[in-house]
Amino acid sequence: MTLAKDTKIVLWFVGITAFVSTCSIGISIGYQMGRRVQGYPGPRAPSGNSVEKTVDRAIEAEDLTQVDLVELEPQARSMAQEVLPEAKLVQIRADDFTGGVVDVTHDTSVVFYFAKRIVDATKPPGKDVHFESVEVTIVGEKLRARKLDGPEEASHAMHLAQSKGSPAPSCGSKRLWKRVVKSGVPSNAVAILSFGAIEPMTWTVYIPEHSEWRRQVDGETCEVL
Repeated sequence: MTLAKDTKIVLWFVGITAFVSTCSIGISIGYQMGRRVQGYPGPRAPSGNSVEKTVDRAIEAEDLTQVDLVELEPQARSMAQEVLPEAKLVQIRADDFTGGVVDVTHDTSVVFYFAKRIVDATKPPGKDVHFESVEVTIVGEKLRARKLDGPEEASHAMHLAQSKGSPAPSCGSKRLWKRVVKSGVPSNAVAILSFGAIEPMTWTVYIPEHSEWRRQVDGETCEVL
């Protein structure tokens, strides 16, 4: 009987010890997790002039594997102006661009930037003007427009201030590519193509590591400058 009683006491003591140990571990883990959650900064709070709106829309094109950038511009403009009314085109950029067209059924690095100059009559001159901007990107055969903030916004505001906003180029990317190839650029070159980045109404073709093939093309006539 004594042995059985002693065994029960030992088992009871072991059980209590295990319980206390488990509680201690649980409290410690909870505390550490609490510290991590408390220390996590969370999503950045929107700035005062931020517009929390994103617009997605399917790309309209006869052939999604052969899309001219100029064909996309009216669609991008319409969406940008839903996010930021009266926004003007300031820049188009396409990375890894070749052949004059883009295949939007695959990952495609194409961005349209739009911006707007805003005057606040309640503030004194010198503090009354600010700029807001929108980017439109290609995401899974769709165009996506979203409001920009911070350094990106400042960059496109500068372009808008210089150009006053560009009308859409009438020189399409397909015709542009034929012209630069005719001027000596290899037809299989992979370029960074931009519109409005250097000068208003001008396309710039840049082949990384090959400055000899850099070209500027008039955005209206497609003339190689």
